[in-house]
Amino acid sequence: MEMNMKVLPEGVSFSQGLYAVEVPTFSGLEIKYYKDPLTAFTTKRRAERKEAIRQDKRLAMQMVNG
Repeated sequence: MEMNMKVLPEGVSFSQGLYAVEVPTFSGLEIKYYKDPLTAFTTKRRAERKEAIRQDKRLAMQMVNG
């Protein structure tokens, strides 16, 4: 019995024939499903980067406002 195992990018899992990732949103983490593991991974990374920028701006505003 031969199994076709793929190495998935970090944070990507295979579920029900689709690739799933947890993406940070305004309302918390949301699970999104994609047909392509690379699309899932890049979407996750982009969302994480946007959230990091949002956090940096929030911290900068707190420091400016005292």
